[in-house]
Amino acid sequence: MGKTKYPKFLFLAIVFMSLIQVRCAESIPEDCQEEEVAFTSINIDPSCRFRIVDEKLEDRFLVIESKTELEKAIAFTDSEANEPCKEVSKMFSEIDFKTQSLLIGKKLVQGIPATLFSQQVNRDCANHGIVYSAKVKNGNYTAMGTFLFAVIVPKQHANVRFNIEVIQ
Repeated sequence: MGKTKYPKFLFLAIVFMSLIQVRCAESIPEDCQEEEVAFTSINIDPSCRFRIVDEKLEDRFLVIESKTELEKAIAFTDSEANEPCKEVSKMFSEIDFKTQSLLIGKKLVQGIPATLFSQQVNRDCANHGIVYSAKVKNGNYTAMGTFLFAVIVPKQHANVRFNIEVIQ
């Protein structure tokens, strides 16, 4: 009697795994193409200082879906009255969170001030989402710091991955 339970269990496990495999393969739309997604970049001047979650020198990548999430995630450390922060604050306030999401973050760099070399947002069919990719060039002054970035994307993506490469 103990010998027959294992073959039945093994058979059921194989059938279950096969169904999952078939179901996952069906869930990726056939017409999905790994194409570029339109986005709006928010230029963050290095003289505009704000923190994303905290002031730690670490990578932090966020997908902001509402005004409340934005207010909890960032805080300007300087007065918003100076021109560079005023422009960033204005861009944040104009985001329509009903149709748009904000991808924002900080990347640890070894040379400051770091500069954005390139960035793009692509559809990621396998993960039913998008990938934000960027190349950031280390600055000339050897000191640890963070590079801040923010882009606005359409709010139609379930999963977001960040791929940020720091180059010399």
